[in-house]
Amino acid sequence: MRKTAKQIFIFLSVLAVAFAAFRADVIRPYAIRPDAVRYGAANLDAAQFGTGRGDALFSESGGAEDGAAVQASQIPFFNFFRKKKADDRRKTAPAEQVYLGGMPVGLTLHTKGVIVLGFGSVRTAGGAARPFADKAVKEGDVIDRIGGVEIFGADDVARALAETGGAEVTVHFTRKGKRYTERAAPALDSATGLYKLGLWIRDTSAGVGTVTYVKRDLRFGALGHPICDADVKDILPIAGGNVYKCSIVGVVKGQKGSAGELRGVFLKSRNRIGAIDKNNKFGVFGRLDAAPDNPLKPGLIECGPRAAVKAGPATIVTTVGAAPREYSIEIVKTNYQAGEKEKSMVLKVTDPALLAQTGGIVQGMSGSPILQDGRLIGAVTHVFVNDPTKGFGVYIDWMLNQ
Repeated sequence: MRKTAKQIFIFLSVLAVAFAAFRADVIRPYAIRPDAVRYGAANLDAAQFGTGRGDALFSESGGAEDGAAVQASQIPFFNFFRKKKADDRRKTAPAEQVYLGGMPVGLTLHTKGVIVLGFGSVRTAGGAARPFADKAVKEGDVIDRIGGVEIFGADDVARALAETGGAEVTVHFTRKGKRYTERAAPALDSATGLYKLGLWIRDTSAGVGTVTYVKRDLRFGALGHPICDADVKDILPIAGGNVYKCSIVGVVKGQKGSAGELRGVFLKSRNRIGAIDKNNKFGVFGRLDAAPDNPLKPGLIECGPRAAVKAGPATIVTTVGAAPREYSIEIVKTNYQAGEKEKSMVLKVTDPALLAQTGGIVQGMSGSPILQDGRLIGAVTHVFVNDPTKGFGVYIDWMLNQ
């Protein structure tokens, strides 16, 4: 009996200490060193819209539906308070001011290398030759070096092959971020006198998008998502590019199952207004030659941090006709993101005028600024094909960091 009572006393004492430690963690979150806290290895993107789990909120800890993947001991309660305080500090930090976008632009990108589009033959004095027959190179691969010559365009390919004199050379190429090499001997084209590999290649890409913002130093951000080449099927590696004035000349209205589009035209021979130096998962970035002319909001506008973004009414600025206009939307859901990620929020177009013109979000609107409480908080990035009134947006924080 005495032994049992002693065991009960020890158990209650340990329980009391554990409870006290728990309360200390909740009330004094900074009592634990930050490097002693770590998140569990949850699938952070498990809750995705459009996969049958659209009602689940994104969460760094996996959300309610991912609770089984995360042990409670790996996410202490004091972490919640720590994150909240960090977010509160971001709210009070001086906000960056930028010029508002919403204007359409023409974009031309020069690839870092040449894109393989297909395979052919070279007409030689001895007949048709296929230097790349049975080689590892595939359509969509990007050739960035031949021998000792770095490749930026088709002219570099011609120069590199001329230097071989027909001898076998090493061709360096990438495929979905991985590097490969292949050996091949170019064939001499009897009609042109040039050495060729029998490849169809391309070194440029072009399209229309929307500017999100321009900083005081004229550095701009557009699109909110990368330009992914249809042939490469990945983010297009670029050596640079140009920005041009663009006019919207037509609209293809979006419908369920079919994304609409803004049809724009621009002349590459003139109307250049800036240069592009970066293409990544948060958009296209570079520098304009002059501050933008936006009659809707000609001055600087304050940027709102992601911690301040909330579900509820908001607006987007986009150009469907001759000039940018502001249209009403609803932010349906927001995603807590501790680090840089895409698909920060879900949007729904509610403006009757925009719905009548476009049916909702259409291609070409990518990069359209999202405003809430008078501040720039993000950009439109995607449309839901099965419901063109809805789409994704990205926090402006991630674009400003590029």
